[in-house]
This record gives sequence, C-alpha cells and structure tokens, in this order.
Amino acid sequence: MPENLTRINVDTIEPSHRSGLLFSIYEGLKSGQGFSVVSADSLDYLQRELVTADVKNLKVELSALPKGMSEIKVIKTINKNTGCCGMCGG
Repeated sequence: MPENLTRINVDTIEPSHRSGLLFSIYEGLKSGQGFSVVSADSLDYLQRELVTADVKNLKVELSALPKGMSEIKVIKTINKNTGCCGMCGG
C-alpha cells in the first residue's frame, strides 16, 4: 500500500456529495496511487458505497484512528486489463 497518502476529511462535505467526489478523485489516480478519507463519524456507509460499486481495480480498507476518528484507505490497484470505474457514465 502506498505510503504518505493524501488525507481528505469528509466532515466538511455534504454527505450526498461525498461518494461522487471520492470517485472523481479516484479516477484521476494513476495505478498504484491512493488517498485516505477520514471522519469523526462512522465511514461504514461510505465504505459500502465504494465496495458495492464493484470497481475491479479499487481497494478499500476501513480502520479506526485515535480519538474516535475513522479512516478509509482508497487505492487504485495495478491492473492493466481494467479501465475506468464507470461511475461518470464514461
């Protein structure tokens, strides 16, 4: 897993816009790159949205951080046979 992931705190983003924003950021990644999403609230729902999208080269890992924070690591795996995630209709 990549070291030094960029952290995005979604607490300031409207819940209805979070998954769209994250998929947009994900699409801009090169294979092997990633970012992490942090929140003071549970990220279970957001993790389910990412996983149920069934993107072949998307790896999602949920973990707990100190002080009650939650974190999801989102990685674009290296897979030469997989194109875009398809979330934008492309």
